[in-house]
Amino acid sequence: MSLSINNNTAAMAALQSLNQTTADLTKTENTVSTGKSVNTASDNPAMYSIAQNMTAQISTLSGVSTGLSFSAQVLNTATTGLSSISSALQSLATTIGTNTTGVDNSTLNDAITKTLASIDSAATGAKFQGVNLLSGQTGNGTTYTSLSTAMDAQGSTFTQNGFN
Repeated sequence: MSLSINNNTAAMAALQSLNQTTADLTKTENTVSTGKSVNTASDNPAMYSIAQNMTAQISTLSGVSTGLSFSAQVLNTATTGLSSISSALQSLATTIGTNTTGVDNSTLNDAITKTLASIDSAATGAKFQGVNLLSGQTGNGTTYTSLSTAMDAQGSTFTQNGFN
């Protein structure tokens, strides 16, 4: 009586067990290497679909976060310049509003000239990526005077309009 693998039930059972162990080991290796318990739709179709949707939402929200961060930087730059201008004007108002009797016009003119120079400096320095945010002009690569960015995954937008 000859023994062949096709007729040997013990060998067939061992081969089937080995194949199952190899498949389980491959699945475990994939889980460990990716950190995901569901790697493909064949693992768990419902969970895989949910995971794909969540991954897409995370990507979308990451883009929204980047856009909002960029917008915040732009607005902070403009606000800093405007705060400097406001401070200079308040200082000038205080200087002119105080008792100016006995103060000659050249002293007041010097104060006004220094304030205007300070305002020009603040306005010129309010640049973001080479664009002067307080000039109110287009040109030199600037074609818009407003800033828009997505606020959420549904596509709602935030727009800050400038004036020229």
